Formats: sequence, C-alpha cells, structure tokens
Amino acid sequence: MSYKAVGNNVVVSPHTMEEKTESGIIIPDAIRKEHAPESGEVLSIGTAIKNSWKENPEFKEGDVILFSKTGNVSIDDEKGYLSVPYMNIHCKK
Repeated sequence: MSYKAVGNNVVVSPHTMEEKTESGIIIPDAIRKEHAPESGEVLSIGTAIKNSWKENPEFKEGDVILFSKTGNVSIDDEKGYLSVPYMNIHCKK
C-alpha cells in the first residue's frame, strides 16, 4: 500500500540507526531510540506544500530530510512510515 500526504504533511520512511559502530561496539536499543537522528526519505509531499512551491521546491520525493522527533504520526507500523508536519522539517541532506 502506498500513502499520499495531504495538506501540510510529508510521508517519510525513517532511517534506522545501526546496531553496531564501525569498530564493532554494540549500541543498546534504548540509546539508539533516544539519540538516533531523525532522518528519512521523502515518499510523498502534501498538496498544500506543493502548491506553495510552484517555482522553487525545497525538496522532492526521494530526498533525505532531517526532522523533529515530536509531533509526527505513525501511519504504518510494519514499514515504520511517518506523517511529518512541514513545520517539523529542519533541512535536507
């Protein structure tokens, strides 16, 4: 199933933090959840956002963005997709 963002929201497939560092240190789940950067791939952009960007889009589907941890809605527990309000997005990579 695919999801289409509406209004001022963006559907994101969040990235997960690795379980081990490059040197082999295992990172506990509690630490990964608390300190993991909130980033992910944009899957869909709401129409209100698209309409306001007609000439200069800030990001597009497929871009990686950084966003706040709070205020997001889980829309697919199996895949981990989130609906992220536009005001929670800070930058793109």
